[in-house]
Amino acid sequence: MEVQIVIANEDIVSALKISKGDNVVVRRRLQYVDGQPWSTTDSYYPLALVEGSQILSPSDIPQGVIKLMAEMGHVQTHYVDELTVRMPRPPEVQRLEIGQGIPVLAHNRTGFTDHGPVRWTRSIFPGDRHRIVYEVPA
Repeated sequence: MEVQIVIANEDIVSALKISKGDNVVVRRRLQYVDGQPWSTTDSYYPLALVEGSQILSPSDIPQGVIKLMAEMGHVQTHYVDELTVRMPRPPEVQRLEIGQGIPVLAHNRTGFTDHGPVRWTRSIFPGDRHRIVYEVPA
């Protein structure tokens, strides 16, 4: 787990409805399966919203971030997901040790409260290591 304060890029500004140049906190995770990099998950939060909280700590949050944010008064009521298949960016190739010609699935999720977006998460899954199965009720 790595935690940083960074300046929001265009994707984050758009998703979180914040101003260009605003600071955000990013929690970065790299998951492994059998010693192989399997996926990345980077979650972004407006700094002003989470400043002084456990979210800025690189340690695990036992109750999870969503519950912690609810305890802080930011109850997430719904999410908007966006799935895109694309070729990986150079940092993703390096971080996930992706072979040449392998696409990735980028899963972007924006978490909303009744007052607007509070969290934006991008997960990256190498196409040669994942299969997605889901069930939809009739």
